[in-house]
Amino acid sequence: MFGPITLPRRRIIKLAASGIGLATVQPRDAGAQQKVAKLDARYREHPNGTQHCALCQYYIAPVACKLVRGEVSPNGWCSFFHATAT
Repeated sequence: MFGPITLPRRRIIKLAASGIGLATVQPRDAGAQQKVAKLDARYREHPNGTQHCALCQYYIAPVACKLVRGEVSPNGWCSFFHATAT
């Protein structure tokens, strides 16, 4: 059969930005999710209005993210922000 589909990082970012999301994208390495650099995610250490990492569905307390590499601030923000369902 066919193996998992792999996509370059830039294509993943474009898909996420277009609203398709990363749920349809499988990582290159089946054992680890591919994360993007803070610069590519347009991450910043301060919120964007009322949007901030602690309210995002990708945030992993206390300082991690499912999509962005490295530590992130709960008060930070990036272009992947997607509010958690309440």
